[in-house]
Order: sequence, then C-alpha cells, then structure tokens
Amino acid sequence: MATHPEAPFNRSSFSAEEDSIAPEFISRAPEEFSEVLSLFASIQSTPNPLAEKVTSEHIGTVLTNVDKKDERAHKERNQIRWFIITTMLFVFVFVGFLIVFLKDSPDLLVPIIASIFSFIGGFAGGYGYKSKRSPPED
Repeated sequence: MATHPEAPFNRSSFSAEEDSIAPEFISRAPEEFSEVLSLFASIQSTPNPLAEKVTSEHIGTVLTNVDKKDERAHKERNQIRWFIITTMLFVFVFVGFLIVFLKDSPDLLVPIIASIFSFIGGFAGGYGYKSKRSPPED
C-alpha cells in the first residue's frame, strides 16, 4: 500500500482541463442519462452570499440591538409590576372605603364586597391560566 504525500482533496487544485471532462462525458452518455448527468453536473455548492459580507461591525450592531431589546423587556416587566401593585393598592383602598362608610348597612355592603372579591378571584384565575398556557418569555 503506497502512501501519497499529497495534500488532501482540494477542489481548487484541479485544472480547467480536468473540469472540461464533464461536458465531454455527458455528450457521449446515452440519451436517457444525459439529462440526469447534466442536471448533476450543473448542481454546485454555492456559499451563502450574505456570509461573505458579514463583518465584525455587523456582529457588533446585532449584539447592541439584542442588549437594547433586553433593556426594553426589563423596563416593560417593571412597568407591568408597578401597574399591578398600583391597581391592587387602589382596590384595597376602595374596599376599605366601602367597609368604613357602609358598615351601618350590611344589606348593601355584603353583595358589593362579594362581587368585588368575585371579580378579583376571576382576574387572578385568568392571570394564572394565561401564565400556564403561554410560553415563557425570554
């Protein structure tokens, strides 16, 4: 078994003369195979044209945009938290106001408090259902 000191297979090492063998071979092939052979001869692996144009500046821009997106998502989560806290505080103050001023008329107070707590329970249940059903955010 002989070993060859040549470099591994490299397509660029072929000469133009060797590349011209394919058309000659296709023309001598039987007609039924000539179409298939010409199809396979025309297929070439072409690199992605965008991959040749991407520079380190483009990658830096993408990373900067990803960082900005993360900052915006963080700000949005904080705004949602503050909105929920503010809403809960407002509801508690309103329920407290109702209890203090309607303590003398329980016939009116009980249905109002029951409907408020029903609404809060429905809201909390829907929020929990949504968080279970929706995919986690990045």
